[in-house]
Formats: sequence, C-alpha cells, structure tokens
Amino acid sequence: MVTVIGGNGITLKRLMLQLGFPRTESVQDRASITGVFNASFTTGQLYERAPSWVQNLPMINKKLVANKLTALQNMSIAGMEENIPEFSLEPRDQGAWISKPYASQGGQGIERYVNGLRVPMGKYLQRDVKKFREFRVHVGLWLDFPAFTIQEKKPKPELWDATYPAGDHEYEWPLHNEAMRGFLPVTWNIESGFYFKRMTTPENRAEKVDRFPLIGRIEKVGINAIKALGYQYGAVDILMSYDRKLYVVEVNSHPAIKNDASVDIYNEALLPLRDFSAEKFNFLVGRSTSTVTLRRATHV
Repeated sequence: MVTVIGGNGITLKRLMLQLGFPRTESVQDRASITGVFNASFTTGQLYERAPSWVQNLPMINKKLVANKLTALQNMSIAGMEENIPEFSLEPRDQGAWISKPYASQGGQGIERYVNGLRVPMGKYLQRDVKKFREFRVHVGLWLDFPAFTIQEKKPKPELWDATYPAGDHEYEWPLHNEAMRGFLPVTWNIESGFYFKRMTTPENRAEKVDRFPLIGRIEKVGINAIKALGYQYGAVDILMSYDRKLYVVEVNSHPAIKNDASVDIYNEALLPLRDFSAEKFNFLVGRSTSTVTLRRATHV
C-alpha cells in the first residue's frame, strides 16, 4: 500500500486522497505500507510534523528543499550549470539581473535589479535571460515516459488588450518583436495574466517528440532537474532564451492543478503508484546501491 503525507490544502495531496491513497498517519497496520508519497513537506517539516516511524519508510520526494535558491545551488552542484541561469548573492555591476525571494508564490517580490545596489535581505540575483518562451514539464520517474505532460505559458488575450489598449497589435505568440515583449511582466504566471496551454499529453507525446525536437529537449532538461535534486516527481519551469537555450528557473514539488483536463492527466499518472509493491517502490527511490546504478542506467 502506498500512502500520502503532506500539508493541508495541497492540491496534489487532495487528488491522491480522491484516488484512494490513504493518509499515512491514518493507517493502522504500518507493516502494510510499501511506500509514502511526500506531497509537500520539506526535510525540516517532515521531521517536525511527521511521526518518527514515517521517516524510516521509503518515500518519494523525501528531501524536498526549502526554497528556490537551494534548488539552484543543488542543481549547480549536480552539474547542471548549462541549464540554469547564473545566480548570485553578491551585488552585480554589469548585465541584466532580477532579484527573487528565496521562496515566493505567484511571482511576488520578483523585480528587476538595479546594478550596484546591495542584494535585499532574503533575496538572490538571477541573470535576466532574454526570455522567448516558457514551459512547464511535469515529471514522474515511475512512468515509462517520465515527462508525462508539457505546457507552455502564454498571455491571456485580456493581458494583451491591457498592454495595447489602442487595439492596433494583433494577438500573436510567440512575439518576435522584442520591444513589445518588454511590456510583459517579469514573471509569467497565472497571477500576471498568463495561462498554461498543453503541448503534450500521454496520448500524443510520442508523436510530438518525433515531429518537434524541442519537445525531446524540454523532456530531457526536466528529467535531469528532478534527478539532480534527488526527487522522483516535480513540475519544472523551463524558459527558452532568444538563442534557443533552455534554462530551469524553478522546480515545483506541488504545483496547483486547477482545470479538469489537468486533473485527468494527473490521475492517469498517479494511479500506477497505488499498487506498487515494496520492491518496486524501493527501486524507484533508490534505497540500495544496486538500485541507484540501475536507475542511472535506465533514465538517461
């Protein structure tokens, strides 16, 4: 039996409960638990809020990091420098940068940095890569095709209308006019007037990868980011620069899942876990040396 643990109000946890995954703490026969899906607890929260016996169980996403800066640092240590923007805790005098809180939601507190100023307390600097497009890839390493859906962030028409009230600019995306793009928000998310348009589903994924090499590149970067952090699941935000390079800017361990189509895809992705045996679960989380070796050889 695979169970779920995490904070209240987490969409991912709620979906799993609806699918029949029991709460870890409510299971009377602890020996029947083959594994735990950690829906939201960071390492510190896990030790503070979860019973001690839970911490000894094999667990998906057992070592969730507490903030975005730590995630970038860990990905850098894991050798992903090519696919993460340059970041710094020290003031910078040249180039374009943005300042970001260690932890934030909905783009709150993210703003353009003025060269030479001190870095605000609780924030870090990230190179302001010239963003051409931005994607979110949802990854579950227990699946045959771990990147089970990809979305692209696009501005809603009403954001376009607010940016160009005269109505003399046709709604078009991606927008190749860099001057126009300068009017768009620093952070692209639902709160700033964007939406997520699905690029792939489990059903059309193979066809899309064959037709569009970009899809395969996005999948690879997303899977590498999840593995670099020691996770087994996550939604990875990836931006494409004007020179077509891909950069990971954030890894979401419990993204909001709001529309019915997304819920259906998540249900399909999560269901295989429900009846995982202890052997399969241990293999997934890599609790032995041989398992780690096999995982590295299996997931490129």
